[in-house]
Amino acid sequence: MLRSLLALLLLGACAHGPTTSTAVRYAATDEVTTLALRESITRSLRDVRRGADLEVVCVRVQAGDPPPAVLTALAESVPFALRPFSSCRIERGELSAFDRAQVVEAETGRRGMEIFTESLVFTSATAFTVRVGFFQHPDVSGQWMCAGRQTSSGWRVDRCDDE
Repeated sequence: MLRSLLALLLLGACAHGPTTSTAVRYAATDEVTTLALRESITRSLRDVRRGADLEVVCVRVQAGDPPPAVLTALAESVPFALRPFSSCRIERGELSAFDRAQVVEAETGRRGMEIFTESLVFTSATAFTVRVGFFQHPDVSGQWMCAGRQTSSGWRVDRCDDE
């Protein structure tokens, strides 16, 4: 009877523990990803070619679309039409001139840029590194490796270095 009770308690603790830490990690991942994408937008707007079309921003996280919560949180503070990257295409070759953005929203043909985050790593429970960047045209693009941490007021990016 005692063994059964201990086994049941152990099973309950194991089942509950990872779920809680996983849920916390996902929440932190979404929050840090949103922060990193905001950093990407801020940095890209310093370099983006203003003469080229900028009607839409296509958002990529790793090799895919951002979680819906990230796209929603980002949309609240960005003055552009945001789309998940799967809604966009990249024009290549002769179809694109230097003064035209090669990132195109597939459905409407609106042009813009891609912003992205890659390689998010939590180096501790309160620190991270992440690669951020943007692409408008091969000659108008950039990426940075950023590091940040959690503070009493939330997550923040401390520095970003050119890559």
